[in-house]
Order: sequence, then C-alpha cells, then structure tokens
Amino acid sequence: KQWYQRRVAITAGIFATIRNDGYWDPVNGRDRHFYICQRSMDVDFDRDVNEVPDARPNIKPDDDGDIRGSIEEVYDHPPTIVKGPVNVTAQVGDTVTFKCTASSKPPSTVIIVKIDDEAQELPSIGDASQLNDESQRVTTIIELESVTRDDAGKYSCIAQNELGEASAPAWLIIEDIGELEKERPTCMLWGDPHITTYDQRMYNFPGVCTYIISMDCSSSNFWIYGLMKECGGGNNPGPSLSALDSITIYARVSDGNQTGVELQRGWVVNIGGAKLRISEGMSARHGNLIIRRTSEHVFVTLPNMITVQWDGLHMAVIRLPPDFGQGRTCGLCGRYNTDPDDDFYMRYGHTDQTSNANIFGNSWAFPTYFRPCDRVPEEEVNPCHHHKDRDSEGARLCNEHLYTVPFTQCHVKVDPQPYFDNCRRDFCGSEWRRDQNLPLCNALSAYATACELAGRPISSWRSAELCPIDEIKEITKEEGCPWDELEFDFEDGEGERDIVDGN
Repeated sequence: KQWYQRRVAITAGIFATIRNDGYWDPVNGRDRHFYICQRSMDVDFDRDVNEVPDARPNIKPDDDGDIRGSIEEVYDHPPTIVKGPVNVTAQVGDTVTFKCTASSKPPSTVIIVKIDDEAQELPSIGDASQLNDESQRVTTIIELESVTRDDAGKYSCIAQNELGEASAPAWLIIEDIGELEKERPTCMLWGDPHITTYDQRMYNFPGVCTYIISMDCSSSNFWIYGLMKECGGGNNPGPSLSALDSITIYARVSDGNQTGVELQRGWVVNIGGAKLRISEGMSARHGNLIIRRTSEHVFVTLPNMITVQWDGLHMAVIRLPPDFGQGRTCGLCGRYNTDPDDDFYMRYGHTDQTSNANIFGNSWAFPTYFRPCDRVPEEEVNPCHHHKDRDSEGARLCNEHLYTVPFTQCHVKVDPQPYFDNCRRDFCGSEWRRDQNLPLCNALSAYATACELAGRPISSWRSAELCPIDEIKEITKEEGCPWDELEFDFEDGEGERDIVDGN
C-alpha cells in the first residue's frame, strides 16, 4: 500500500517510515493533512536520496480544475470514480442522459446499469474510450430515449480493471403527466389553513397543534403530520389565524421499520435532527423516500407513489396514485372514496361524523408532552366581519388579479371563487406582511398550483411588481410565522449542508 498526501505520493524532506497500518514514525506538526490510501505496486525506498524511484509528480490542473498528481500517472491502481452520474427527474417521453468518468491504471471498463437488472448493460453513446493518455480517465455516456415509468429507479456506474472495482449510484425519477396523473386524488392545505380534501370538500381550520393530515388507516403504511402555529391573527376576535409550519412524512419499509423526513419553512429538510437543503434542480434519497427540489417547492415521493409537495412557507399538497384503494385514508384530508359528504369522520373509532369543521379538526390533534394542544372553539369566526376596511381593500386586490389574465385562462378548469373568498379572509385576518400583499401572494400561488395540478399551468404570473419569488424567499429566510427566526442563517450557511444523494 502507498499513502498519498493531497493526491501526491509522499516524498517528504524529513524521512518517515510508512507502515502498512498507516502510522508514521517520526512525524511532526507539518504532517497534519488529509491522506488517502490506495493499493499500488511494490516500491523500494532509496534512503540515500529519500524518494520513491521513478516518481514524477507532474502536478497540474486537469480539465475540471482538479490537481492531478503522480497517483494517476505513474503507478497501477484500481478505479476511482472521478465524476459519477447525477440524479435526474424527467417526465414520461423525455430523453435522459447519464455520464460517468473513472480513473485507473490500467484503464477501466466503465458501464452503467440499472440496479434491478444488473445483467443488462445499457448501451453507451459518445466516446466511451480513454480520453487522455496522461490521466488514464475513461468516460461512458448512456442515453435513454422516450423514458417510461418502468425506467424509474436506481442506476449505477461500475468501473473495473484487474486491480479492483468502484461504483457510484444515481436515481431516475419519472413524473407521469398523462391523463391518469392529472386525475390523481389531491388534498391541499394553504393559508389560514384552507383545506381541500381528496374528495374536494373545502373547509377552514385554524388549528394550533400537530395534526394527522393524512394516513393509511387500513394498513398504517404512511403517516403525514402537520404542525400548525398561530399566524398573524392576534388582534382578531375568536380563534386566531394559523398556518402550516412544517410537514412530517413517515413511510413503512419492508422490514416493518419506518423512514421519516420533516419539511420545514425555508425549503429545509430535517432528517433525524440534521437540517439539510437540497439544491434547486437536484434530487436526493433517504431510505425509501425520494426528495427533489424545484425553485419554489420540495417534493417527497413515497414507495407507493404518494407525493407530498411543500412550498417552503405555508402550502402542502398530497397526491395519491390513481389506483389507490378507496376508503383507506383518514385525517384532515378526509376519507378518499369520491364522496365528500363523509369526509368529516372523526379520529376515534372512525364511525362518528360531524358537520362542524372545528370539531372534526380537533379530533385529529396529536398532542405531545412538549406540545400540548389548545382546542379550536366550535364557532367559526370570519375576520372580515370585524375589519370592514380591510375587507374592501382585500376584495379589490384579490379580484384585480384572480379575475384577470393570466389567471382567467384556468377558470374553466379550476373555480377561482373559493380562492377569492379565502384571499379576502386572509387579508382581513392576517397581521403578517399584509403591506407586502403576502396574503394575496399566498392565494395566487395556491390557485396557480391547483391549475398546474389540473393540467392548465399558469406560466410567468410572478413579476418584479407582483409576488417576486426572490422576495418571498427573503421573507421565508428572515422570519417564520409568527415572526420566529429559523434556527440558522441561510446567508452564512452555518448549520446546514446541501445534499445530492443520501441513504
């Protein structure tokens, strides 16, 4: 074995004995560095000149800006993955490319395979031969045309030569936007919160606790909890307004255990207390959950193809697969069976129904010792009844946007009236960033999301004057609701780390 310091063979001016167990003797403070061990051919030390025979450091930057030293140019060594394939999110019918580069001497054979069918080597395209005589690097590229749902899964780049093997994984996530995808049962929570069940029953529930949003009450294969906090309604009579603060998702795995993640404000993913951010456009894997990030949302896909969408501020969307069995779900999203009249089954026994939204919501509270629950009063209070001045201003603003272009192009697919009513309601009741039209922006964002789910996306509705996404991000970074700061500063990056793929 040979030890390398910063990818260059050790030829220190002070002679050191390098043993197979990795210890040096003698050493001093200047020897503090990061070291890697790689198997190589046997070499003899010349103690008179204190260097490895035939060592040619030849250190220079390569095409990627990395420092390349004698480890790649002189000694035979097993493969290392220089650049592995990256996770890809695609839609049915797209063309997907995976690329992988490995370094070794002698050069490696580099292939890319789908993990559930490792016997099938995927055909490579482009230059799959040695790219540089000095670097001993080999790149393989594969292209998958017209991908389908069957192409989704885990892929692996495998590099092999006579001295060993190296591999690197990547995931392909397929989004199906066909007719069946558009008709998936969908539950949405946004604003006060305003909740639309899977069977499209709409109600308001200003809870201030943790609640079971949705779960599989027949097999307990998944649980989705939502933490709601009081939000900008302290001066209102009756129950204060509230908003979703976070969403927690659990999925059962084959061995009976469970995998869970929490989606927090600011597009933060909390995994076992480690707060992470996924870079925009990237995806990650935790256990059997697949997580991906767009400019405005974080998506989590469960093994049974249930998806949870979080806007990083106040809105969550839960979508069941088209073939999900009816009568199995329970929680604030109701019992999915295409009958909205029986959505208000309460928690205990699942046999008692109510017509009161607050009684129904209270029954799905999930109090803990550290976070007890205050029950929401049974009587619903509309804050616009007590703020006439705000009501007229909110009605004008909400009408000005929801009933004009570009939102009118979706009216035939999604009724704007419930979003208009709730836009007015939140404008009346919210003390939070009303001067920046945040209640209006929340309503427009919710309507745009509903239109996209219905197959009629509204493109480019944000502008520098209307709900600019950068401003919304800054609001989310600066303060939560009600005005509680995030536990770390996004600008410094302290306490956070980006992830691309995780297990």
